[in-house]
Amino acid sequence: MQPIFQRTLSSLFFVSAIVVSGCDSDDDAGTSNIDSGTDQPIALQWSPCEEDSRLECASLEVPMVHADPEGEKITLALNRLPTPSGARQGSLLFNPGGPGGSGLDLVFIMADEDLVPAAVRDAYDIVGFDPRGINKSTPVDCSEFTDEDIEDYPLDFSDLQSYEQDNALYVQQCVDKYGSYLQHLGSADVVDDMELIRKALGESQLDFIGYSYGTRLAGLYAQTYPTTTGRVVLDASLPNTHGAAELFEEQLMPHENNLRLFAEICQSHSDCDPVAYKQQIIDHTNGLISAGSEAELDTVGALLLTAIQEPQIASELSVPFYDYLQSGDFSQLETIVDMIEGADEVEFDEEAAQRAVICADDAARPSIEEVEALRARFNEQSDLVAELQLIGVATCLGWPEALRPLPPIATDTAPELLVIAGIADSQTPAQWSERMAQAIGGRYLLSEHLGHTVVFNDSNSCVDQAVIDYLIDGVLPDQSVCAVP
Repeated sequence: MQPIFQRTLSSLFFVSAIVVSGCDSDDDAGTSNIDSGTDQPIALQWSPCEEDSRLECASLEVPMVHADPEGEKITLALNRLPTPSGARQGSLLFNPGGPGGSGLDLVFIMADEDLVPAAVRDAYDIVGFDPRGINKSTPVDCSEFTDEDIEDYPLDFSDLQSYEQDNALYVQQCVDKYGSYLQHLGSADVVDDMELIRKALGESQLDFIGYSYGTRLAGLYAQTYPTTTGRVVLDASLPNTHGAAELFEEQLMPHENNLRLFAEICQSHSDCDPVAYKQQIIDHTNGLISAGSEAELDTVGALLLTAIQEPQIASELSVPFYDYLQSGDFSQLETIVDMIEGADEVEFDEEAAQRAVICADDAARPSIEEVEALRARFNEQSDLVAELQLIGVATCLGWPEALRPLPPIATDTAPELLVIAGIADSQTPAQWSERMAQAIGGRYLLSEHLGHTVVFNDSNSCVDQAVIDYLIDGVLPDQSVCAVP
């Protein structure tokens, strides 16, 4: 079972960042290092994928440093589900978020579970790619340097100091293994890769669906390549600015609100005071921390985080958690968490690539003293989650400098894009989508589903229809809210 923080980092950033700027920065957003024309004779060689013959696979060689196109190369892995229709409209590229998520895996799941609506399948080849550093795209793997005992819930400043010391060793070992490649895994480089993918696909414009962190790629692409931006959907958007401290702080209140909603479910199966029950949850968790009950804490923490981040299944977790608090027997919780984590298990080192992306995008390198200074303010907003978020703020501590840090994303020259938010999304709060939509001139749509992301996952048919209309006919929704039917 992963320690509580490792699970948190992989799901929060993006479970991954941040504030709206009033200025238009079309000309400096990780300014493109490549020509956006379509005259380069790049061609992808597709062949059946080994894991699924319905899919085709290909690879694309790109510069490790886009400013040095003749220098060292890396390889991007792609797959596609070809349209069965003779009325092909184009290619629709997907990114599943993370950062660190595999686009190959996403398209495999979409094909396996038949998630893409027939109208979209008939119009588009469904294309996935693993961003650089991830899975099959010249991956980074620092898992041999990971210390399972690294502090992930710092109760005081000495715990933060322990984290700083252990983290420094991990970072140095990872840097020694990969050198400057870690500094070229950021969103600006991925967006330049996406432009080369567009050319290799032979498309005149990039049509794209980005989930969670993938929305940053969507907004940044629109800013950097507005003339080749096509029909682009941002689902559960990050804000248009990129500071980790703001990001993690702004998640605190949505997390706390979802914890309150989880506690309120207790009324449906017992004579329960939800206010007192919520405090019992917090006190019990703090008691496990104080007692050093690591195994039980990992189980309890993983379940609580799932309930907070995925409120659509919180009701299913409520009864076993309530029973556990009364009996003290956490064996049933272990079974549930093992099932959850087994479903989320990946076969590559998501964490190293994730941290590299985050720290390539954000130039800030806060000191441990600056992180500690946030503790009181964080705890005022959420006693349970505050310490986890402090570790998030410290993500880039000791990491190499950002070579292409991102300015605020903003454009008034790209076409109008579709930006979708979830009303109960604690991972990417709805106000982030509002900020992104304002910054890029996008059409904002609030979905009343529960949980994180919504497009084509059977959560809201109103949203799915709006996305279909936009992708097929270019028609953006008139309404600003999509209720769950």
